Amino acid sequence: MSLDQKGAVSFHIIRGIGKKWQVTEEEFEKTLVCFVKLEDAKDYANEMASIKKGPQRFNGR
Repeated sequence: MSLDQKGAVSFHIIRGIGKKWQVTEEEFEKTLVCFVKLEDAKDYANEMASIKKGPQRFNGR
């Protein structure tokens, strides 16, 4: 699990290959999952953060 300085789980949402939105976790090389819609990527990142039970911090557009 990736934690920032304040103990928050850190996820990144970036526009990747094929213009799909990639959800990654900080300090992991591989993409967790890709989505066509940004809203779906945000929903997934929120769900993952709630499962990990830490404060949430998202980076992305």
